Amino acid sequence: MRQNLLQKFVAVSLNLLLIFIGEQTIAQKINPGFKINTAALKGAGFFIDNAGQYGNTVKGYDFMGAVLMGYEGFGMPVLFTSKGMIHLQRSIDKISKAEEKKLELEGVDEDEIEIKRAVTDRAITMEWMGANSNVQIVKNHKKNSYSTYGLQSHKAYGYEEIIYKNLYNGIDVIYNFSGSDGENFKYSIIAKPGADISSIQLKYGGDVKSIKKNNNGDIVINSSVNGITASAPVSFYTATNKKINFKYSINNNIVTFKTNDPIDVSKEIIIDPFIGVTNNLNGSNAGKAKDIDFDYAGNIYVTGGGDGYTTRMAKYDNAGVLQWTFNGSVATPSWTYGLNYGGAVVEKASGEIYVGQGITFNGFQVIKLNTAGVYANFITTANSNFRENWKMFWNCNNGVPEILIAGGGISSNINLGKFTPPSTAVSSLNITGNSSSIGQDIVDFAFDPETNSLYSAFASNNGIDPLIDNKIFKNNAPYSAASIAWNVSTGYNTLKEYQNRPYLVNNDNSANIFSLNGSYLYFWDGTNLKAFNKASGATVGTPLVTPNIPKNQGGIFADGCNNVFVGSTNGTVKVYHFDGSIFSDAPPDIAITGFETKSIYDVL
Repeated sequence: MRQNLLQKFVAVSLNLLLIFIGEQTIAQKINPGFKINTAALKGAGFFIDNAGQYGNTVKGYDFMGAVLMGYEGFGMPVLFTSKGMIHLQRSIDKISKAEEKKLELEGVDEDEIEIKRAVTDRAITMEWMGANSNVQIVKNHKKNSYSTYGLQSHKAYGYEEIIYKNLYNGIDVIYNFSGSDGENFKYSIIAKPGADISSIQLKYGGDVKSIKKNNNGDIVINSSVNGITASAPVSFYTATNKKINFKYSINNNIVTFKTNDPIDVSKEIIIDPFIGVTNNLNGSNAGKAKDIDFDYAGNIYVTGGGDGYTTRMAKYDNAGVLQWTFNGSVATPSWTYGLNYGGAVVEKASGEIYVGQGITFNGFQVIKLNTAGVYANFITTANSNFRENWKMFWNCNNGVPEILIAGGGISSNINLGKFTPPSTAVSSLNITGNSSSIGQDIVDFAFDPETNSLYSAFASNNGIDPLIDNKIFKNNAPYSAASIAWNVSTGYNTLKEYQNRPYLVNNDNSANIFSLNGSYLYFWDGTNLKAFNKASGATVGTPLVTPNIPKNQGGIFADGCNNVFVGSTNGTVKVYHFDGSIFSDAPPDIAITGFETKSIYDVL
């Protein structure tokens, strides 16, 4: 079994290079390639049916009616009801110095203080004031893909258009993405001949702090957390495209449309504003693809997005077509993909996915998603001494598969865990032999499929432990402190506990820094590229130093011919050839057209 799995892995690895870019993922067979749209990580480009994930109504805003659909492209959902919209907003910030000091005096561990965040939730409502109570709502252009929220029997499908028919007498309102960038959406007011446009009133409420027009004629509605913008209306007669100069009028948080132009009420009129946010919500990782995996059927799994408290996962087929998006939470049992991201791994033969939480104070738990992206009634038992799950790996283990967890303990010296489905028990141990230090966090690990040896890199608690900080350990199977073959320094001090992905909001200890082939173990921290002898841990040849900023890009893949692909800046995968002495830059790089300003985060 192990040999068959290894053969499949090698076949896939040699023919498929998976590349992660800041807001784009590419699965590229080098020649030719195909692109994957990671809008699913933003929730952009479609409206999502309420299959129970949003609840029936929003607490405190019951007057807006039942939630029908949601849009998740702004970091927090915009919810649609028969009466209008509810813009949910969230700010995630570090706790104040005074709060830090208070916790220190209470004896709270420094690591726990470091990850604490102040969360502020706000909501802004927009109500179609005076609208017809019997409005008919139609959903058009259903997507083939769907979103899951851990609800066993529900799949929330997306739609590209929502129509509110006869919202006011003779007036329809259509929400869609026509002419947008796929993130901001628009609403089109269709006033049929004889309709009274003055009857349209948009009443803003909730946590509105200010509402005003800017110099462009847009309206900006602010809470204490974020702002919503509605662009200046573009208005015209349908039949002739002749423009009408409508402008917003604001009175006591009620917005109407006014014009000094004479109106021909015998003709149909369209008014087209776009809806967006002023800063895309503080604390949002929308569209950022963090890690990638695949199965033997060629499906691709991408994790990312969210805000550090909840992370998404999207599945694409082998043609790059989105199948579903798991939105990071399960209602029963209560579980969230976060805090601080967390590990995930695909069982490559079956396509089932195991997803773990980055940090929880009572101990992380791992759940299983089935191939449809819904919770599969599997959740591991929490261990309060083993609180951190940064990365996960499916290990064939000579035909007895197990899932390994690169983690940390906060208040213990635990750093590696494993469980063997269907058992839900997670065993944990220390593989460094250092029993005195707490906060021994594994940043990344790699496994040699021929020998089953484990290679792991560590960042210690605030860098205070030189015995493990920025060290690489090799452990032979079965892994334990007694199985250490060698440990060496990376030669750099770039790895920092909880601070290894500076491009993400909220800290993450994991990084994509390792690749190995039959010859060498390769290390890449976004700046430094280095080869290690797998048998001894000795540095091989001359390391390469690039001008990149450490850890602001990542990912590394080494093929069997010692061509090394590393994620870099400006939409480029740098390609080097290592001859045992130097890293040659002679091989052509892979430039991703249209993403010249983006960084690449993972290569597999």
